[in-house]
Amino acid sequence: MCQFLTSKYVSSLDIPMSYYARILAEINRRVTAIVFPWGKFVFSCLSMVVITAPDEFQSILNMMLGGLDGVWAYLDDVLILSDIFKEHLSLLRSVFERFKEFGLTIHPRKSKLCTRSTDYLGYRIGTTGIQPLHYKVEAIASPRTRRELRRFICMVNYYRDSWPRRAAILSPLTVAMLPSVPFRWSDDHEATFTRMKIAIMQTVELAFPGYSKPFHVQTDASDYQLGAYPVNKLELPTNKLVLQEYRTLLLRHEIHIHTDNLNLTYGT
Repeated sequence: MCQFLTSKYVSSLDIPMSYYARILAEINRRVTAIVFPWGKFVFSCLSMVVITAPDEFQSILNMMLGGLDGVWAYLDDVLILSDIFKEHLSLLRSVFERFKEFGLTIHPRKSKLCTRSTDYLGYRIGTTGIQPLHYKVEAIASPRTRRELRRFICMVNYYRDSWPRRAAILSPLTVAMLPSVPFRWSDDHEATFTRMKIAIMQTVELAFPGYSKPFHVQTDASDYQLGAYPVNKLELPTNKLVLQEYRTLLLRHEIHIHTDNLNLTYGT
């Protein structure tokens, strides 16, 4: 995140057929065997049928792009950040040379070069902050099964920092997802589902923090969202949880906590 703050140019690369660039040793090919009526076949390269394929390919990317500051890779998505245009071009050249060395290619239609913003891992990353990609959730139809509901909730939770009161809005759907509750999609569930999608459609940008300034933390709590805590003790666990959740962001910086519990101001 610190690097995002000073970056003016961003490029994103998509690697097509990424796993197939990894040639398997002869001794390892037998674990990929697939039996057909007309014979048995094995993969000569890395395949998605191998459960460790993502870890293997990620380790290859880490080794391939190691030592390049400003280059981030998650499986087949590569992000390149820099502040100066000439440095960005030089960084792109280094990345392309390593791609060529390892036999990887890029998808031209899914890649963007030298832009001010780009889509990466479900977010639109710009020079001032990040925004969730609304279309990822907007296209989801009303769940008809518990599995479809779980998929929707997981996708919303991926963007958990983007909308206030997300947990409170989702609570009826969270209860409906429990295995102990018979799955029956009601009008109340549909209203909650629609309400959440409307919240998602709103344009929300999470701004990058200014590390040169002190941080102000706003906290609150309720019986419903924190569980069975006594009312007079709610604010303390809330403050503790928020400091734990954002410890990597707040560590070694001046912090001001705003709370409506006066008793906590006298704590030591």
